Amino acid sequence: MCRLLATEAGALDRLDDIHRVVVEREAVLSTGVGSGIALPHGKCPGLSRLEIVAGTTREPVDFEAVDGNPVQLVVMMVGPPSAAGYHVKTLGHISRTLRDAELRAKLSGAQDAARFRQLILESGA
Repeated sequence: MCRLLATEAGALDRLDDIHRVVVEREAVLSTGVGSGIALPHGKCPGLSRLEIVAGTTREPVDFEAVDGNPVQLVVMMVGPPSAAGYHVKTLGHISRTLRDAELRAKLSGAQDAARFRQLILESGA
């Protein structure tokens, strides 16, 4: 996911830094928020804006989530330190949107990236 985010951000030269900040943040406290969702994130100098990638895992992943359940839906977000306020606001919005069990089920069952994106857009997120 770090490579995808770096590619989409036009920041492949920052790939190692992106990976490092996400792993460092995860070491502080798991971003497995429960209900099969993980929201890994970090702040990385050198990025010009907040970048988000999302997807599902083929098999459930132990993410040390707060509810103890494995994760299959991952939304990763990395942005510049200067966007800290927007970063927190966006995390909250994503978390609230994914409280919808029906949406989570649809996203987990999406057969491809196009359908996943369509579901997100239809949700109004």
